Amino acid sequence: MTKPSDRPFVADRIEGLPDVIGAALWSAETIRARLLRTVEGLTTEELDRTTAAGPNTIGTLLYHIAHTEMKWLHLLDGPMAVYPDDIATLLPYAYPTSMDEPLPRADGESLDSHTERLATTRRALVSRFSAMSVEDFRAARVHADTTLSAEWVLQHVAEHEAHHRGQIALLRRLLPYS
Repeated sequence: MTKPSDRPFVADRIEGLPDVIGAALWSAETIRARLLRTVEGLTTEELDRTTAAGPNTIGTLLYHIAHTEMKWLHLLDGPMAVYPDDIATLLPYAYPTSMDEPLPRADGESLDSHTERLATTRRALVSRFSAMSVEDFRAARVHADTTLSAEWVLQHVAEHEAHHRGQIALLRRLLPYS
């Protein structure tokens, strides 16, 4: 006889939202919770330490995740959209304009600082998507050189974060034990 799992493997959704939006936000929130568990307990020194895996630190990747989340969210309004002041102050370093540019380092910031930035950017994202209708969520937005939908942006942001969570887990394993 099999015993039911204490942790069911069942997808959920955020209540009060259309199913497609609630499920997509639930997925993004699940990925965020896993990211936060991955970095739990890290010191500022550990966040800033480079490893043999390359130039990016855990802190650099946490900053990049938050910045990418806002970059894509604001691209829904067009390529020239500007961050609100509360977000702009959290993201003082320029976003790379090409894949050849290194990610900006956010050295000297505590884990609390990184997690507060991530919480603030996520609140902005959830607020924006929670206010959308399904039609708006799925609608193609045509800008000068690209077409995108809010549905694609949310999926992309979640996938981007999941990939970097894997990198962060690897970087954490490569840190020397204190």
